[in-house]
Formats: sequence, C-alpha cells, structure tokens
Amino acid sequence: MRRDAARQKFGLTDERPVLVMTGGSQGSLAMNRLMADWLRDGGAADAHLIWATGRGSYQEFAHHHLPPDVTVVPFLDPMADAWAVADLCVARAGMMTLAELCAWEFPQCLSRCPPPPRITSAITPRRWPRRAQA
Repeated sequence: MRRDAARQKFGLTDERPVLVMTGGSQGSLAMNRLMADWLRDGGAADAHLIWATGRGSYQEFAHHHLPPDVTVVPFLDPMADAWAVADLCVARAGMMTLAELCAWEFPQCLSRCPPPPRITSAITPRRWPRRAQA
C-alpha cells in the first residue's frame, strides 16, 4: 500500500527501476557532482532517479529536476516514501541512513562518511614520530 502511494507521489507510472541517491541530511557535494555527471552522460535513461542533494547544494543541481524521470529535492521528508519505491540506493553511509537501510532491506551502494573535524583532529597525531635511522 505504501509503495503504491509513494509511486503516485513521485509520479512514477511505468515499471522502470528506481534509484534513490542521498548524501544524508547535509548532502554530499562530491556525490552530487558525480550524480550530475552521470545524468549528463545519459545514466538515468533506463531508470527513475530520486535525488536528495541536501539543502546546502540544492540550487546547484536543481536544474536536473525533470519529473517523473529525475526528481531532485533538497531533502526527502518522509524518507520512507523514497525507500518504499527504491530498487537501489546510492548513499553516504551516515548513521541514520544505515539504520534506515537496514530496516528496508534492499540493494545499496554506500560511500564512506568522513568523521567530523573534531574527531579527526583528536585521532590524528600532530607530529609523526621519526623512524629510526639504520
């Protein structure tokens, strides 16, 4: 039932597979640029794409919005509607995304989520020890 309602919400009228791409709540500029390149190369010809760019970079990619083939939004709310129609997910592996994907159980391609700067600086040595000279 939810899948049918979500397909209607996104205007999906045929049976092409649906790819959902998200960089998490903040988005991922690198992933968004890869997605834009993929679209320019004709990547979505045989699939529907639901693409959540993140609020910060939405304006840069909004011109790709051509529903129902390509749906570009800054944020998906509720995210469950996208998961309900997804056949494949490409996402940054953030904590909430991982939890949601575990619950929905469909194929996914995940990108490493970098740690916050304060954690990185806490675990990165300020000065590397010199190796012993032979």
